[in-house]
Amino acid sequence: MIHILYGADSFSRREAFLELRSSLDPDGSLATNTLRLSARDAKAEEVVAACAAMPFLGDRRLVILDGLLKLAQDSGKRSRKSAAAIPAVAAWQPLLEFVPQMPETTVLLLIDGAASKDNPFLKALGPLAEVRELPPPNPKALDAWVISRAKKIGVKLEPRAARLLAQMVGGQDDKRGTEYVDTWALAAELDKLATYANDEVIREQDVQALSPVLREQRSYLLCDAIVEKKPALAAKLLYELTSQREPGQVIISTIAGRFRRMAIARDMMDAGESGDAIRKELEMKPGYGFDKMLDQARRYSLADARESYSRIVEADFTHKSGLGDEGVELETMVQDLAGRRSRSGSGNS
Repeated sequence: MIHILYGADSFSRREAFLELRSSLDPDGSLATNTLRLSARDAKAEEVVAACAAMPFLGDRRLVILDGLLKLAQDSGKRSRKSAAAIPAVAAWQPLLEFVPQMPETTVLLLIDGAASKDNPFLKALGPLAEVRELPPPNPKALDAWVISRAKKIGVKLEPRAARLLAQMVGGQDDKRGTEYVDTWALAAELDKLATYANDEVIREQDVQALSPVLREQRSYLLCDAIVEKKPALAAKLLYELTSQREPGQVIISTIAGRFRRMAIARDMMDAGESGDAIRKELEMKPGYGFDKMLDQARRYSLADARESYSRIVEADFTHKSGLGDEGVELETMVQDLAGRRSRSGSGNS
């Protein structure tokens, strides 16, 4: 059995993954029969061997492969530039040939970011798989997404409250008019509102009462924009923060904290450590915040994360020493980080 979960909305991908894993694990035996591999680091033969293995004291074996669709797209770009480049499809041909004869006890799950409909792996494996595309919700109908999510987690929400929450948290526009939807932040705020409401109906004034908390989240949204390489949106959020007289040192510290955690997470992932071990090392609580940080860490190699952190340290020194204009240095740092290209490539899950 093959499942493919792909799309630009990483929150929805995570939710779909958790639902699928739960459906495959009625007796709790899947924990010892799950293997997660990165297409960037693994070879086709390793994945074939993992899929061919029988489950241990259980009915199912789950093999998760991250980033295979992205690998094909990146390889296609390189092959157009160099005739010597080996297309990813050729390197992964052993897996494509093995899939039709894969044991019924094995579930192969491909998880990836956005991919085009003509992606060679999607075309080859799609007819044999259950495929779910998970794009971001329509920014113009974001309140409907909020209402749907509220119902799913058992929260009673007035339509006007949903609309306000969508406007304050989920929908952001950059200077080019491109709208950016942060479903992670929306889900987290719904959880907070559920606690606040204590099983009562959440009204527009309840959302307004928490507005100072929501405004403080701009720092975290700024970190997201930087990590996700959205320089125009990052510039807009930085302007809003400085207009609120948010101290530059606080902004730098927030960004530094995000990249420090990402570097540690990436280092531990490369060493084969589990998500739970990473969470304990970082002393983070389980939930959306940690899951989103882990998802972002997968986009960076360790070298890239460290290089970005060094740029933040440089800005911090300039800011504290008074050797340059604090505002200019902060703006330059944010644009450097948001516009920085990965030197070694990274996966996406």
